[in-house]
Amino acid sequence: MDRIATASNLLIEAQPEGWRLLLNGNGDRTLLEAKRGEPIRYTELFGTRRKLPMNGQLPLEEVERVVLGWSPKDEAWHLGLVLHGSLVDSRGSRWCELAHWIDPDRTAYERIAVAAGESLAAQIARPFVLIPPIVQAPPPPPPLPPLPLQFDLWTFEQSGEGRYEFVRSPKWARSNILRALWYALGVAAFLILSVTSLTSRIAFPRPELLVPAGFVCAFVLLIGAVALFVRTFTRPNRIVIAPDAIRWQRGAAARKSIPLPDVQSVYASHVTSKAKRLSRKDVENGVQAQRTVHYGELNIELRNGQFQPVVTHGLIEDRIPASDDPLEGENVTPLTPYNCHTPLQAAGLMLGERLRVPVFFDRRVR
Repeated sequence: MDRIATASNLLIEAQPEGWRLLLNGNGDRTLLEAKRGEPIRYTELFGTRRKLPMNGQLPLEEVERVVLGWSPKDEAWHLGLVLHGSLVDSRGSRWCELAHWIDPDRTAYERIAVAAGESLAAQIARPFVLIPPIVQAPPPPPPLPPLPLQFDLWTFEQSGEGRYEFVRSPKWARSNILRALWYALGVAAFLILSVTSLTSRIAFPRPELLVPAGFVCAFVLLIGAVALFVRTFTRPNRIVIAPDAIRWQRGAAARKSIPLPDVQSVYASHVTSKAKRLSRKDVENGVQAQRTVHYGELNIELRNGQFQPVVTHGLIEDRIPASDDPLEGENVTPLTPYNCHTPLQAAGLMLGERLRVPVFFDRRVR
């Protein structure tokens, strides 16, 4: 014998010789009973609530089938009878519910509900029909922006089938060289002033420490100028995502390489402002609260737990909806095309797709 609990404190008792719906409690009062070849019998109160014949019997000829279906309105499985014939006109409905199971997950009670329905259908010799939940397909994701994508000092572009590159802007090299030339001009100025002070016949400046200080300043600026020149002509100017590895290259020479199997995930990070509070009028008009993006960076997480920076993006005028990350403070969420709103996030998604690793959005509030 199978005893199946349902909502509303009801109990289904399924046996080979009959099927009963009980009110669970002291004595388990029978509300409805179905036996092979006999009419379905029920109590007066049960029949009154469902507008069934007052004699307490439902002829099997009035039953078309037994149906179990999941309702999204109340997130529950409903088991009942579909009626036909003259009884439908007097009731105003073909549906007669017997029991239900509240099941937001749609799968927790499906098996036992199906068993209860099949057992009832076998007793009254009527077909059993299961109406499963209708799973609505999600809307298609919005398209990602076309390549190339421009960042502060980098351009993200496709250099081949399944091959991407981050190319450093020539503006970076020009700004470094210009700064180095200004440092060199400062070196020349300090040397000229300091040497002139030593070789001329006029008195030393006061205090006399200004002369050695000039040489020190010239030396410091010289080191800065040399460092800028070395940095400009040695730093990688391309980051190549190849089929086997990620390479930081200067021309054709690889300065650093990370094999693709060592990459665990991609992180697109943004520093944002707090979401501004909307007025009542904006809320009524459907305006969404937004956050202003101040800074962004793209990192890859390695399997050893370390993070490797890829690119940074400092000059941003992007905005993201506050509804994508409603928590205040730090918030890390999976990044998908549905919550992608900035070029840096789009580059992270393309990079993750190429590397076949998950992508996360890391938001920090300033």
